[in-house]
Amino acid sequence: MWFKAGLLLAIVILFLFAGCATRYYPEPSEHVKVSDDFAVMQIGGISIAIQSKLWAREPHKVNDYFTTYYIIVINSSNERITISPDDLKLLDEERSQYDVLSYIKVAEVLLRDEFVMDKFSPFQDRSHQATDERVMARAYLMQDSFHYGEIMPNARKTGYIFFNRLSPKNERATIIFKNKEINFVRR
Repeated sequence: MWFKAGLLLAIVILFLFAGCATRYYPEPSEHVKVSDDFAVMQIGGISIAIQSKLWAREPHKVNDYFTTYYIIVINSSNERITISPDDLKLLDEERSQYDVLSYIKVAEVLLRDEFVMDKFSPFQDRSHQATDERVMARAYLMQDSFHYGEIMPNARKTGYIFFNRLSPKNERATIIFKNKEINFVRR
């Protein structure tokens, strides 16, 4: 009897971990140093640190649908620089390209079902609660996402960047920033 209970527990744990999002760890290279799980690179007057980092706030399903990285860009020059979504790309192990998604697109994908529930819910109090949660989820996405655009001299910008989710079988990922590759491997 204890054997069956132990086997059942092991199967449940296996299923729980099978649905978990995948993290990637940076690999050092000629132009990339690794520090505290961040890949760090210098390009001219720009310093970039990037880490595969799971989203941990509302909406909780971000990691189920998207691959997320946390990025820090520092402008150490005396001139303004501009960072656009076109400056960042993600490649999987087969070199298939993924473009950056805006936090607006992420919110649109994740929060659409809740909107349908709000509109047709016969329980008004539940409808308001879902609306409040949706508003907070949108606020967190907006607040914690990387905001593209101009970076003043000696200033920095930080935040999450989002890509469509890589296959759970994928072992390697490459971030391309300003045509320089930063390699990550799954452990």
